[in-house]
Amino acid sequence: MTLSNQNIIEKSWKESSDKLLGYIMTKVHQKEDAEDILQEVFIKTINSIDKLEKDSNLNAWLFVVTKNTINDFFRKQNKLTEVPIIQELFLENKNPNENKDAFCCLEPHVNELPEKYKEVIQLSEIEGKKHQEIADQLHLSLSAIKSRVVRGRELLKEKFVSCCHYHINEEGKLAGDPDCQRPECNH
Repeated sequence: MTLSNQNIIEKSWKESSDKLLGYIMTKVHQKEDAEDILQEVFIKTINSIDKLEKDSNLNAWLFVVTKNTINDFFRKQNKLTEVPIIQELFLENKNPNENKDAFCCLEPHVNELPEKYKEVIQLSEIEGKKHQEIADQLHLSLSAIKSRVVRGRELLKEKFVSCCHYHINEEGKLAGDPDCQRPECNH
């Protein structure tokens, strides 16, 4: 990078960084994530300034880099493994190993689901497969898989409420202490 380009970046960055951070905050909402994205934009800007054409609008280019970096951030978030049902449904413990015991009869409840829900819940929530993987495996659309997972989760919640006397809180998650009515749930 030339000294001239460095000066251009510094000047433009001073003028734009607050606006960029504000823009990022409207998309991300978490200040720490927004600041990380802004830092990444700065690094990308420094690494790519030589590719910018002379008569280009630097501020517009910064916003394009910012928008693309935000998109990258969300793509990375979506590539994370789907949250297992054990974590999703329960309030207290976020550690799935601690929750397994709290979920009385998880497998029997899953096995009682209608086949089309049972299969996707087993694959996504218990085996931890991604929705696209399941769609490919079952030769169904991604939206069909997502619908079945959502409906399967709802059916499981209903089973835990009716059998185990949990309740659904204002966030839509199961809460309370188990009081299961099934013999296999007595642990």
